[in-house]
This record gives sequence, C-alpha cells and structure tokens, in this order.
Amino acid sequence: MGEMGKKLLRGSAARLVANFVTLLIGLFLMPIVIRTLGDRHYGIWALSASILGFYGLFDFGISNAVARFVSRALGTEDEGDLLSFFATSFYLLCGLGVIVLLFAGGLAFCGGYLFEDAADVELFKWLALILGASIALRFPTRAFDGVLKSHLRYDLLSGVDIVGAVLRAPLILLVLGSGYGLLGMAVVSAGLELLMETAKVGLAFRVHPGLGVGTSRLSWVRAKIMLGYGSHVLASSVADILRFKISPFVITIFQTVSMVTPFAIAARLAGIMSQLSLALVGVLTPMFSRLEGRGDWARIRSSYLLACRIATYTSVLLGGMMVLLARAFVIRWLGPQYVHVVPLLYVLIAGAVLTCAQIPGMSFLYGTSRHKFYAVSNITHGLLTLAFTCALIGPFGLMGVAVGVAIPCLLVKFFLQPLYACRALRISASRWYFQYVLQDYLVPLGYMLGVALVCGPFVTPSYVGIFLMAIVGCLLFVPYALLVGLSSAQRRQVLGSVSFIPKPLMQVLGGS
Repeated sequence: MGEMGKKLLRGSAARLVANFVTLLIGLFLMPIVIRTLGDRHYGIWALSASILGFYGLFDFGISNAVARFVSRALGTEDEGDLLSFFATSFYLLCGLGVIVLLFAGGLAFCGGYLFEDAADVELFKWLALILGASIALRFPTRAFDGVLKSHLRYDLLSGVDIVGAVLRAPLILLVLGSGYGLLGMAVVSAGLELLMETAKVGLAFRVHPGLGVGTSRLSWVRAKIMLGYGSHVLASSVADILRFKISPFVITIFQTVSMVTPFAIAARLAGIMSQLSLALVGVLTPMFSRLEGRGDWARIRSSYLLACRIATYTSVLLGGMMVLLARAFVIRWLGPQYVHVVPLLYVLIAGAVLTCAQIPGMSFLYGTSRHKFYAVSNITHGLLTLAFTCALIGPFGLMGVAVGVAIPCLLVKFFLQPLYACRALRISASRWYFQYVLQDYLVPLGYMLGVALVCGPFVTPSYVGIFLMAIVGCLLFVPYALLVGLSSAQRRQVLGSVSFIPKPLMQVLGGS
C-alpha cells in the first residue's frame, strides 16, 4: 500500500481509538444523565438531538465536496486548483452558517407544536438557540476538516475528538451536579465543540501551510461544481435523517415522548457498531478520489474488494459480540428494569450489520462522483424506513419501529447498492455474491458461533468480565481473519502497511 496505505491504517486506528474512548465515556454518562434528568427530560434531549440532525442539511454537501475535490487536486498535483476549491468552499460555508443561525432562531419558537407543558416549551426554546448557534458558528471550519481528510490525517482529527471526549465527561458531571440540567449540558456541549473546531483549523494550516481564504481565489465555476456535487449529498442527508432521526418523531406522535428513551437506548447501543465500523473503514473516500485522479482503476477495484471484505468481517464480529454480551451489559449498565430494550437491540443490530458491510461502497461512490445513485437509493431507504415504522408501530409498538428500521437495510444495502457498485467497477454480480459476499459473511459467522458456544455460558453482568471478553474476542479474531479469510495477496496488502511487524513474521503471515 505504501505511504497512502500507512496513513489510512494509522487514521483507521486513531479513529477506532477515538470512537472507543467516546463510546466508553458516553456509556458511562448515559445512565447518570437518565437518572438525573428522568425519562421525560432525557426524551426531550434525545428529540432535540434528532432535530439538530436537520441542521446538517444546510451544509448542502459542501464539506463532502471539499474532501472530494481537494483530494483529487492532490492526486493531480494542482496546487492552484486545490487552493481555489478550498477558499470557495470556505465562503460558501460562511453564508450557509448564517442561514443556520436564522433557522435556529425560528425553530426556538416552534416548541409549542411538540409539547403541551409550558416548561417543556421554554426548555426546548433555549436548547434550540444554544445548540443551533454552536452549529452555525462551526460551519466555516468544515472546510478545514476537508483539508485534513484530503491529506488522510484522520489521526489528527481523532486526536482532537479524544481530547474533547475526555473533557466532556467531567464538565457534564459538574453541571448536572450543580443542578443546571439540560441547559447546562447544552452550554458545555456547544462550547466544547467550538474549541475542538478551532483546534482543527490550526492543524489544517500546519498540514498544508499554503492555505488561505483570500477573495482572489474565489471561483464561481468551482462553486457551481461543488454545489452540483453537494446536491446529491444533500439528497443523501435528507434520506439519512429519515433513516436515523425520524424514529423519535414517529414514537412521539404515535405514542409518548417518554417512550423515546427505551428506543434511544437500543439505538445508541446499536450505533456503537456503526461508529466503530465507520471508524475502521470509513477513511477511503479521499483515497478513491486520488486514485481516480491518477486513472488507476485496477487499484481502485482491488482496494474496494479488500475493504468490503474487512468491513463485512468487522460488522459481523462486532454485531455478534454485541448480541452475545448485550443482555448482561444492559442489566449491569442501567439495571434489570431496562432489560426490555435488548430484543429491540437485536433487531437493530441485524440491520446495522448489513449497513456497515457496505461502507466501502459508499466511499467509492462519493470518491468517484457516482453518488447520485447513492442519493437515490438512500432516499428510497429513508422513505421505506418511514413507511415501515409508521405502519408497524401501531400493532407492534417499539418492536415494530425496530423492524421497520431493519427491513430496508436488507433491501437496499444487501441488494440495491452493491449491484450498482459492481456495475460501476465492472465486477460480475454473481461472482460478487458467491465468491465474496457468501465467504465474507460465513468466515466471521463461524468464528462467532465458536465464541458463543465456548463463552456464552460464562457471560455475567460484570463490567470487567464483559470488557475482557469483548477485547479478547476481537483480538483473537485478527489472526483468524488474516489466515482464514484473506488471500495471500490481500494479507500482503494489509501487512505491508504495518511497519512494526518483523519481516520474517510478515513473510509467514503473507504466505511468501
């Protein structure tokens, strides 16, 4: 893989650590926050978080476009093109941030349509203003994030995220202990996010010293190119809101806001797998853009096949470990009174496994400007999710919502999107499903069945036992996957990016 492969591996490892730290802190804080705020106020917080997802629509896909076109400029070694795309994106994002600020002001007065209690309406108003203003101020910094991603410096981005996560925990505990409740949490979250984005701006200037935002580099032609690219990203973002953010609204409308909390718990735990999988294999978009700029389609194809295999192995492994440990963890984490969320979690994990296995396909489509199809399929996915959840919540309650989220994952992520990616890469669909997909699911599934048979009877509600079993299970899977799942060529491709493995051991593992 060379230098690019080493950066990708380092970035994946850093993102994995950052997500792991963030998740541990989040899991530590969640029961404390629920007990302190109560189900109703935590439901308002979860609902507010869902509404904030709509703010991302005002990005219009510009932040994705920065990473796409700056990466391609790095591949073609055109510095002028790079600086022009960067400066143009910065000013576009500044303007969009102003729109977000105005929208936050309007949203603050809409609480009366969601809540009947006057105190809840007032609380929602301040949450909308504080968090909305924070997002608006962070919009221009997304251009700098794009530069760091284009240089494959996910390690630096992850370092900032780790520091922010470590600082967030004591600050939230402080404000909750002092009785400031949701508003205190909102102020802490907003202020910390602004500090983190400021640090990323400084790192971007360090990685690419020639950056500048002078108006002389503004280009309406490039603005049009980025907006064209971003229009499809915007469509995908709308669909993502339907997929991931609409469930709390459906539950609030058809049942009560208090019922959002148990579903939010299950969704939060299922999201762990998605976050870790995305951290591991979600760094590929800039690489595909660079290789496309060079016209190296053979390497794009081989990298795609390897990444899909790793993504599938990872998703089945993480999903299987979560199914094995979920019940014991929920009992120890929140108490036996919340054990009813575990069946919801099992269903959500099934959908997440199918989704996470296709993360490299999404990266390929975005990295080569083929994301129009992804937008269409994602909208289809979102509409199916909305339709199924609304249809099933009446007869089946929260389980109906979980099933309504999972079914579209099978239809879209397992069939629709992979078939298009195969066509774009000129890979036989039958070869894809029988030579890759079948093996990619069976190899990790066989491992997980063995782990479940051996370790299942010994799973108890103990943090230490659960944590050790999860770590050991994941670590032992690495040599198993290398030797059983990967071909000799794929092993050499992976191991070639790991500089600390001794050469004799690398030759043995690589099969040469």
